[in-house]
Amino acid sequence: MNIEKIIDAYNFKTHTEDAHGQLQPEITTGSIILGVLLRSFFIIILAFFLKENFWWEKFWYVTLFVLWFFVAWPAIKQYQIFNEETEDFSESTMCGSCRNFDKTSRLCRKYDQHPTLDFLPCDGNDWEPTTFEDKF
Repeated sequence: MNIEKIIDAYNFKTHTEDAHGQLQPEITTGSIILGVLLRSFFIIILAFFLKENFWWEKFWYVTLFVLWFFVAWPAIKQYQIFNEETEDFSESTMCGSCRNFDKTSRLCRKYDQHPTLDFLPCDGNDWEPTTFEDKF
């Protein structure tokens, strides 16, 4: 993992363009959690620094507000956007009804690639319908 991906996860960046000009999802459930951990780490380190140097113990509740407004709220909103995009993608492509499609990362588990509206990793040849047992 290179530094640009870490910065993108910290900023909850949603998509990048691949070599074919297609938008590939960068935000997955795991990258949202990584962004939350990175933001929380920086805010907690900053709070400890302020506590030692600027009488932060009188204003400790500000840290909770900062954690909510700069960590939790953006992560919740990004997770909602990710779920809406994945749901739209699932309904409009063949991959959405395949048993190899992972909704939490919008990934084809068989080919380990992110499908797009114009790109199916298997070209529809290895499509397997989702059964009732797979849904639950």
